[in-house]
Amino acid sequence: MKNRFIIIASLFLSTSSLADETQKSTPESSVVSIWNKHCKKCHGSDGYPTKIGKRLGIDSNIFDYPKNQKSDLTQLFTVINEGSGKMPGFSKKLSTDDIKTVVEFIEYSRLIFKIKDREKQIDAVLEKIGEDYNNLPECNSVTN
Repeated sequence: MKNRFIIIASLFLSTSSLADETQKSTPESSVVSIWNKHCKKCHGSDGYPTKIGKRLGIDSNIFDYPKNQKSDLTQLFTVINEGSGKMPGFSKKLSTDDIKTVVEFIEYSRLIFKIKDREKQIDAVLEKIGEDYNNLPECNSVTN
C-alpha cells in the first residue's frame, strides 16, 4: 500500500510543472527538489514528521487528509509563504509559483491519502462479505 503511494507520488513529482524562471526561481524548480531542499527536513520525504519535525510540534503526516483537512489551499499557501508558529515563511526563498506548486503537491497527496483510506474501508467490507459468504450454509441445487 505504501509502495503504491510512493509510486504515485513519484509520478506526480516527475511530471510537475516548472516555476516561472523570471521570479526567485532556483535551478531546482521542480516540486521534488523544492520539497527535498525546504520541506523534507521537518516533513520527511513521505510527509511524516522527522525527529526535527516532531521536536517542532508536527504530530501527523502533512498529507493525512482526515487530520489536516481543515486547512484550505489559501491557508496552506499563506502558511508556506509567511510561516506559522515554528515554521518559517519561504517568501524570500521560493517564488510564488514554487509555493503554489508545493501547495498543489500537498493537495494532490492529501487526495491520495483520502483514496487510500477509502480503499482500506472497502477492503474491510469485502473481507467481511467474504467471511459472511464462507459462513453461509450450503444450499442444494433446485432442479426442475
